[in-house]
Amino acid sequence: WVIQPRREQQPGRRHQHIRIPQLELYSRRLALCPPAPQPKREFRMIAGGWLALALLSSAGCWRCPQCLDPPQRCLGPDDLVSLVTTDCFLNLNNGVPAQDNAMCTRSIYRCPGTGIQHVLPALSPAEASTLYGKYYGRQAPMTSPNNPRSTGQAAMIRKYAQLQGFGAKMTIVEMGCAAGYVLFNLRDVATRLVCFEPDPHYHHRLHSTFADARRMVGDHRLRTDLIAKLFTPDSASEELAEASVDVFTSSHVLEHIPDPCSWLVTVHRVLKPGGLLFIEVPTKVFRWNTTHDHPSDPTMVMYRLVQSRQRSSPSFHVTWWSAPDVLSRMVLSTGFQLLSNETRFLLPNGHPNHAKQMRVVFRKVV
Repeated sequence: WVIQPRREQQPGRRHQHIRIPQLELYSRRLALCPPAPQPKREFRMIAGGWLALALLSSAGCWRCPQCLDPPQRCLGPDDLVSLVTTDCFLNLNNGVPAQDNAMCTRSIYRCPGTGIQHVLPALSPAEASTLYGKYYGRQAPMTSPNNPRSTGQAAMIRKYAQLQGFGAKMTIVEMGCAAGYVLFNLRDVATRLVCFEPDPHYHHRLHSTFADARRMVGDHRLRTDLIAKLFTPDSASEELAEASVDVFTSSHVLEHIPDPCSWLVTVHRVLKPGGLLFIEVPTKVFRWNTTHDHPSDPTMVMYRLVQSRQRSSPSFHVTWWSAPDVLSRMVLSTGFQLLSNETRFLLPNGHPNHAKQMRVVFRKVV
């Protein structure tokens, strides 16, 4: 079903309204969009969540990934959090074209055994590569390696690397490093820095960051590599040998990984025995549709977006780590030991990323 929201300017009003012709009657009841003159512009979006619900009803049994929900109970209508994702409607001015926006054919479910919220069906590697390589625009606004997030993460990694007796010849890999500021702050304890970053908008800055790092420690003792791909089992196998990595780090990326189970198995494979895994994720809950309104009502999602005048670019989150212990149990079950777990406001009030975050450090033991 194709919904065609119409964006219109009301006479005498400065803001614009959204019309959804197929839901006109309900929209009027919500006062979302009073009768208006002929629209000037039309936007086409796919409300594929309705199709997803039909598939859920006919597919027999859908389940969350096993590492997120070990009981593996079949999902039902009561587990549905939102039939459509906000990424289908965000950024109405410069949104993702309908043909590329795979998030419009996904829904959000609550995994019954753990309460973790997850997008299903899972994005394919090709869909994820298109979204993050062409349309992702939610990287944190950091302009210097001295920003508090990058320096704090590097300090934590350095601390636990020293406690494990690692020297200054580590291979450090980061998934989704953006401009490479965390890696830059670890330049003096590494002989190789590797970044998996599919977003081409960051490649120029990353090359500059890597060049500065090599200049400061010497080109002869530091190798830097940009892998312009998503970190997947296939790309990891091509670029990293088994048991070749001392530290694997990920900052605000795991919530974007469609299949965290295979991701974790891959990280375990490339880490050396005793190697470190650092993860930072936001501890959030999807709240657009958690009031008394029916979760399968896309008009309510649109209503809240319009009322809040939300115009940010899509985030493409596929997992909401609302239960911090679930992440720890997931990693521990794969052959890791927990070294540190911090769940608190890690950045000062007023900072653009002031929200509760979870920082965890694990050590590979098996």
